[in-house]
Amino acid sequence: MGIPIAVGESIRTRHEYLPWLEQRAADILQPDIGRSGISEAMALASIPNLYMLEYQPPTLGLANKLLDTPIELHDGCYRIPDGNGLGVRISERRIRDLQA
Repeated sequence: MGIPIAVGESIRTRHEYLPWLEQRAADILQPDIGRSGISEAMALASIPNLYMLEYQPPTLGLANKLLDTPIELHDGCYRIPDGNGLGVRISERRIRDLQA
């Protein structure tokens, strides 16, 4: 039975992922955008294609619980919301529901 190994929440740069990738020691990369930043996370997202690994942003599930309109995955790509700024709007109602 194969159990996928995910790494990354404590890794800050794409260079720190390379040993994991080169040794094929991880199946899923889960960067923490709060640690790595947006630019580094985007650079990292292009690397798994070279190694044929899954790239999984770890906070999307929680984010979708807080947004008025969830971010959707369609044919392997995330659909970019078209709202102002980052394109998303936080739902005050959903936040209250999670607090209760």
